[in-house]
Amino acid sequence: MGHGILAEDVGTLLDKFSGHDATVVGRNNASNGPDKLINIDGYQTAVQCKYCKSAVSSVNDCFENGSFRYFDPNDNPMQIEVPKDQYYKAIEEMKNKIQNGQVHGVSDPEQAYNIIRQGKYYIQSSKESSKKQERLNQLHMIPQRLL
Repeated sequence: MGHGILAEDVGTLLDKFSGHDATVVGRNNASNGPDKLINIDGYQTAVQCKYCKSAVSSVNDCFENGSFRYFDPNDNPMQIEVPKDQYYKAIEEMKNKIQNGQVHGVSDPEQAYNIIRQGKYYIQSSKESSKKQERLNQLHMIPQRLL
């Protein structure tokens, strides 16, 4: 299990603890689909989670052939959740992409604040949790009679 998938699970759990109805939906591997859905103030929000090594990588991973690739059923950009420590740099990177005309239907760079969502998890915490999960998974592969 990669740290991005684990971050989706933990982030969804933290969203629930914050009082939001949140569900992981990205396990179906739908092309350019959301990783989770969050109900905020009665509105269902599609969220794609990007927990890459840097803010630039997290934002760049949302583009294919130079164009933003994550849109909800109403053709609005999905929210992109990035690690908490990458948020401000990701905002600046998304503003640049909007200014360069790379986000269909969006011309105001300030809309980056509506597209980029600050995760509740830091990238380093995500990596550490993933390593712990890998160790636990390895222990489960040891035949019980050997324990």
